[in-house]
Amino acid sequence: NSFCTLLVKTDLAMAGIATFAAAAVLLLCASLVAADSQHFAPRHRGGRVYRDAVAADKAFHASINYIPNATAAYVAMPVDHQDASLGTFPDKFYYDTSVWDAANGPCMFYLNGEGPLDRSVGGYMAQIAQNLSACTVSIEHRWYGESLPAPLTDKALLTKTLTVDQAMQDVAFLMNYFETTIAKRSLEWVLVGGSYSGGMTVWLNEKYPGKFKASWSASGVVRSTFAYTDYDGHVKKVAPRDCGDALKYIVEAAGEWFDDATLRPELQSMFNLDATQTKTDVMWAFADVGASSVQYGMKTTMCNMILPLDVANPRQALQKFAAMMTELWGPNFMNSCYYNTKCLANSADSAKWGPAGYSWIWECCNEMAWWQIGYPGSIRNPNVTVSYFIDQCRGAFYNTTAPDTWAFNARHHGLHPQTQGYIVATQGSDDPW
Repeated sequence: NSFCTLLVKTDLAMAGIATFAAAAVLLLCASLVAADSQHFAPRHRGGRVYRDAVAADKAFHASINYIPNATAAYVAMPVDHQDASLGTFPDKFYYDTSVWDAANGPCMFYLNGEGPLDRSVGGYMAQIAQNLSACTVSIEHRWYGESLPAPLTDKALLTKTLTVDQAMQDVAFLMNYFETTIAKRSLEWVLVGGSYSGGMTVWLNEKYPGKFKASWSASGVVRSTFAYTDYDGHVKKVAPRDCGDALKYIVEAAGEWFDDATLRPELQSMFNLDATQTKTDVMWAFADVGASSVQYGMKTTMCNMILPLDVANPRQALQKFAAMMTELWGPNFMNSCYYNTKCLANSADSAKWGPAGYSWIWECCNEMAWWQIGYPGSIRNPNVTVSYFIDQCRGAFYNTTAPDTWAFNARHHGLHPQTQGYIVATQGSDDPW
């Protein structure tokens, strides 16, 4: 279900990195099997999609004789790179030197992005590292997983120090630490990231020109977007017509059942919804089930599970959708605090914030938005609007919280990055990002 496009800044052979470029493109275009399963958000780890990805990881690693390093290392990272008085926190990272030519080999730096990290990176990156005799370093993003400068309830510190710029400075700090403390020499670095961290690979090239020998941005999201209608537009474009129509019908039926006081309890039971979720919370969750299935390469499986559609039988349609969700994503997918405005605003529910991506919600509320909204004719319910997300942000954080996407794109240049480095950008044809 995927194809690849290659964008090359200039002649990679002249940069001495043709091996990296060729390996990245050939491996990515060959199959999706060898992608690293660590990129799954916690809420996406409850069903068969994640289990299959983990199994594929293990099989691929066995085929290349690779054993990921599961022993974490920690660096004393500044809480605020501009304010030393705030001290440091233990930022988790993993490194692997099993195939590294310590005297001459380069090092590949993996940006894990918006989720926990529990081992050294595998998949394609491990195979390319073998081809290059490279070491690998993987960083857990600040305010995710174990790398917390403070509890998530410390709203003042989180909102001050969780920014893209702070995260980019973390990368430079760890690279310097690795060179001086572990490698004991200067290194040639290859930077790798996907989705949000794929965008960060590009932004890092702008911030630190000349620091990276090459960069690999997989589905890199380089433009902050306030009202992201293109996301649903792409899902609708790549889904078969009858499947897209079925998704739209199911979302509409769910909205009607939620509005009906006699049917709402059955809907809540069918999808394991929380009584505190609003109608728009539920509509946001319904849309994400379908969109995630497309994004993670399960379009055909999803469509086969919800079709054929009997428009005279909404109960059957909803039951099929519930069975598909449970199989692919787990029975508690919609129950996540991620889809619950009240949960995100209530510190009594803070134990649910980490798995729900509370830190990611702040990043979107503060800088990037990427709010996937409904529009006339879209699969998503029209109640899922920019206003809904802004209200959610202001309930969880501050009354004035809102992302200035124009300013963010002005700093990082959106679709026209001002980089001097060599960047391989790969995209999947079904991926809405």
